[in-house]
Amino acid sequence: MGKGDGRGEGRPKEGRGAAEVLFEYRPARFGPMTVALAFILALAAPITAVDRALAGRLDQAALAAIPLGALFVFGFLASPSPMRIGADSIEVSRSRFARVLGARTRFPLAEVDNIYPSFYEDAGMRFSPFASAEGTAKHAGLRIETSSGEKVVVPFTPTVLNLRKHGTPPYHAALEAVGRACADAGRPLVTKPPAYSKEKVGEMLVEAARPLMPFPVTVAGIFAPALLIPALGLAASQLFGPVGPEAVLLLSLAGLTPLFAVFVFVNVRGGRRARILHEVQKFRQHEKERELKPAPPA
Repeated sequence: MGKGDGRGEGRPKEGRGAAEVLFEYRPARFGPMTVALAFILALAAPITAVDRALAGRLDQAALAAIPLGALFVFGFLASPSPMRIGADSIEVSRSRFARVLGARTRFPLAEVDNIYPSFYEDAGMRFSPFASAEGTAKHAGLRIETSSGEKVVVPFTPTVLNLRKHGTPPYHAALEAVGRACADAGRPLVTKPPAYSKEKVGEMLVEAARPLMPFPVTVAGIFAPALLIPALGLAASQLFGPVGPEAVLLLSLAGLTPLFAVFVFVNVRGGRRARILHEVQKFRQHEKERELKPAPPA
C-alpha cells in the first residue's frame, strides 16, 4: 500500500474494494500562494476592519473582511480530492470546483493508452513570468492519455526538478503502483508511443529549454505600467483638462496592456513547451520499457 506525503496516508477506504487500492495520495489542500495570501490578509484585514469600525464606518469595516472571506471560499473550492490507483483504474485528483462542474475523475486502465512521468507548472509559475519565462521552472507529475483523447496531468507536491532525478516520494510511489497495475494487466505504460527519432527528440529538448521570452522584455513588460499609467494620465489631463473616474479606469487598463501581453505570451508559449515535454517524456518512457523488455527466446 502506497502512502501520501504526510498529509494523508495511503489506505483502503471502507466499501471501495480495499484489496484493489494499490496507492492513495491526497495533495495539499491549500497551495503555497493561497497560504501566503491567507497570512497576509489575516494580518491586514483585522487591523483595517478595526480601524474603520473605530472611525464609525462599519460598512468599510465589513468590506475589509471580504478579501479574506473570498480567499477561504477559493481555498474551499480549490481543495483537491485524493488520487487513488487501483488494480484496474486510476482516480485522479480534481479540485472541488472541477468536480462540481462534472470533471471526470476515474479512468479505467482499459481506456488509458499512455501513462508516463512528465512535467507541469503550478499556478504560481504560470502567473510569474520571472519564474516561467526562463524555461526552467517545472514540477513532476503523471501524464494520462486516454483512447477518447482526454489528457490529464496529475500533480504532486511541488518540487523543482531536473531531467535526471525529479519528484517527491509520493510521486515515485504512485509511479511504482502504476507500473504494478500495468504489469498485472499485461501491458506497458505507453501503448501508443510517438514516432520520433532520437535526433528529433534532441531538437525538441533544445526548443523546450529556450526561454519563453527574453528576460529584458519580461522585465520591461512587468514594470512598464508603473511609468505608462502616470504618463497617460498626465498626457490626457494636458490635452483634455480634468480627467474623470471612467477615463482614469480606461487609461489604467491601457497602461496595463504590456503586463497583460507578457502574461498571455508566456502562458501560450508555456503551453507549447509543456506539450513538447510531454511528447519527449512519452518517447523516453517507451524507450525505457523497450530496453527492459526481455528478448524473445531463440
